Amino acid sequence: FWNCVWLFLNDAIFGYTFGVYVLYNRHYLAARIDEAIQLGFDSLVDPGLAWLDSWPVGLKLNAQLSGFFRLAFLQISVSFLAGVQLISRAGVLPLILSIIGILGCLSMSFLLAMCTDLFTLLTVNVSISYRLMAAVQRFQWSALYHLFTLFRGKRRNFLRRRIDSWEYEIDQLILGTVLFTLVVFLLPTVLVYYAFFTCLRVGMLSIQACIEVMLACMNYFPLFAILLRLKDPERLPGACMPRRSVMNED
Repeated sequence: FWNCVWLFLNDAIFGYTFGVYVLYNRHYLAARIDEAIQLGFDSLVDPGLAWLDSWPVGLKLNAQLSGFFRLAFLQISVSFLAGVQLISRAGVLPLILSIIGILGCLSMSFLLAMCTDLFTLLTVNVSISYRLMAAVQRFQWSALYHLFTLFRGKRRNFLRRRIDSWEYEIDQLILGTVLFTLVVFLLPTVLVYYAFFTCLRVGMLSIQACIEVMLACMNYFPLFAILLRLKDPERLPGACMPRRSVMNED
C-alpha cells in the first residue's frame, strides 16, 4: 500500500515539476523541436535517399525507379517539414507545449504518454514512407509468387482454395516471362529502400520503447521498499533463516 502511495506522490511531483518547466520554456522547446526535425531531415532522410540513388556499395539499382522513389519520399518529407515550420511560426507548437505543461499537474506518467503521442506525430512522414514501401514490397513478393505459379503450370482455385494444374497458352507464358523478368530486376531497388525505411522505423520504435520503460518505472518501481531497505531493513519481511534445534533425550 505504502509503495503505491509513494509512487503516486512522486508521479504527481515529477509531473508538476516537468509541467512547470515545459510551460515556462515552451518557446525555447518549440524552437529546439523544430531544429531537431530539420536536423533529422538534413542528416538522415535527405543524405540517405541521395546515397541510395547513387548505387550504394556497388549495387546497381534501377535508375528510373530509384529516382522516382527518391523524389516521392523527398516530397513527403519536405511537405511535412514545411507544415511543421508553418505550425511553429503560427505559434501552434508553443500552444501545444503550453497545454502539455498545464496537464503536468495530472502526473508524470500522463506527460510521458503525451510525449509518446507527440513524437509519433512529429515522425509521421517516416511512418508513411515505411508503410508505402512495405506495401510495394508485399505487392512485389505476391507478384513473384503468382508468376512463379504460372511457370509451373499451376493456377490458384479461389473457390476450392487450392492450387490446381492448368494449361496456359504460349502468349500467356511469354507475357508472364516478361513480367517476371521486370519484377526480378526491380526487386533489389525495392528491397534496398524498404531496408532503409525499416531502419528508420526501428530507431523510432526504440525511442518510443525507452519512453515506455520510463513510464513503467514510474508506475511499478519499488521506491518505498528500497528506501525502507536503506533506512530500516528490519521492517521488511524476509530473510528467514531456518535453525536446527536439538532436543535433549532423557
